Amino acid sequence: MPGRWLARAAREGGDRVALCTQDKNLTYTQLRQRVDSLCAYLLQFPHASVFGVEARDSRLMILALHATARLSRVLLPLDPQLPETQRQALLAQSGCRLVISDTEIGRLPTGVNSFRIDDDALLLDGDVECHSAHVPTTIKPSEIVLIIPTTGTTSDPKGVMLSAANLRASVDQVNQSLDFHSGDCWLNCLPLSHIAGLAIPYRCVRAGAAMVLHQRFDAEQVWQDLERYRVSHISLVPAMLGRLLDAAAGRRVPASLRVALIGGGALDVALARRAHAAGWPLKVSYGMSETGSMCVLDDSAGAGTRANRVGTPVPGFRVTLSEGSRGRIRIGGDAVMAGYVNPQLRPGEGLQEGWFESGDLGYWNDEGHLCVTGRADDLLNSGGLRLHPREVEQLLADCPGLSTVAVSSRSDPLWGDRLVAFYEGSISESTLEDWARAHLPSGLRPREFRRIELLPRNRMGKLDRRALKGYTVAMPAAAPLAEPKVGGPRG
Repeated sequence: MPGRWLARAAREGGDRVALCTQDKNLTYTQLRQRVDSLCAYLLQFPHASVFGVEARDSRLMILALHATARLSRVLLPLDPQLPETQRQALLAQSGCRLVISDTEIGRLPTGVNSFRIDDDALLLDGDVECHSAHVPTTIKPSEIVLIIPTTGTTSDPKGVMLSAANLRASVDQVNQSLDFHSGDCWLNCLPLSHIAGLAIPYRCVRAGAAMVLHQRFDAEQVWQDLERYRVSHISLVPAMLGRLLDAAAGRRVPASLRVALIGGGALDVALARRAHAAGWPLKVSYGMSETGSMCVLDDSAGAGTRANRVGTPVPGFRVTLSEGSRGRIRIGGDAVMAGYVNPQLRPGEGLQEGWFESGDLGYWNDEGHLCVTGRADDLLNSGGLRLHPREVEQLLADCPGLSTVAVSSRSDPLWGDRLVAFYEGSISESTLEDWARAHLPSGLRPREFRRIELLPRNRMGKLDRRALKGYTVAMPAAAPLAEPKVGGPRG
């Protein structure tokens, strides 16, 4: 079980490097000593079963991850940038009564206490006093060990409960699929309040491997550390990959890098081709909090160069569609969540006989690969034609001078959803509109184009379509268009 992994790694290879940061490298023995000391702090709260952790220093979250697992408590990671209303909702959903932090915490709901960790020795240089901590003699696989908030790009975040068995299944399946073992090194520059970032330290300690931890994403620092630490694995969202390619200035990726795992959103085909040409060993993943992170993988030689394709199920997962060959994506397997959180930590909510039905739409291509077309909630109806914004975005992406684009809509009495394209790039709005008129089918052509400095994204780098929709509300009134024909606008 996860609570035993650190002790085993320290016992089998205590002198191996476990954690690399800008301040200090820690061996597995040193990491365990710091975790033992944090356990001594947490034992002051014997009645707290769920520990909320709000850490601006990512190293505290790493220690809390191991300490809560060792004490058979539940970790609720809280993003310091989360709006107060959403944080309070998560605390209420989970029944959390104690929040630990390394800084001042904002207002908490009645009945929720806070505890500030001020002991710099836990995180910085110097030895720490080794404390012994009570470890439960038996940890049931069904026990909840992690409540991970969903990203909330289309709705308010919910807590996803992952049991010890869920985590073990996810970590073992991913490590096997990505050939990740002792002696390897994973660079982690993703937020630890999201499953994509938080899954990495679990994978590393399970394998007895090293993790290079970045407090935030800095493209040049990532480049330096890829070489410095002989990194074998890295996880990135598409926006990070693009910035790394821009920062590369012709440099090829170090030969030590075997896996560049891309997830967290659709990977643009042009960006994938550019990365392959620069030597990046891309593997495209699909997953979510509810599946403990990755559940589908494309590890083919041309991963990412086929629009929408995300690969085949990782061993241990079962994937079906709600309507045969197309529809909502349904996932089953031992790593699928125990359920959405409730104060009693009762399993089952959000599952149908063990299956989780996502809000993503997909289909199987002729080669048996899963293709993801986007969120069902994002479907638009423009002039009688039902379409997904990603269809339009993929077509617009071929336009020279356009860096990235996102399509939203505004309400129109004749068209229903009037397509609006927001984009980053050097091309002018009028030139892009002319290009779209020449290259896009009429029914898939936006009727308005707006160049902006940066598209709205969440902390994971995913496009925030809810915020994008708000941009259309702030836009000036649109000029009237001719009445569309059913089945798609013309002209």
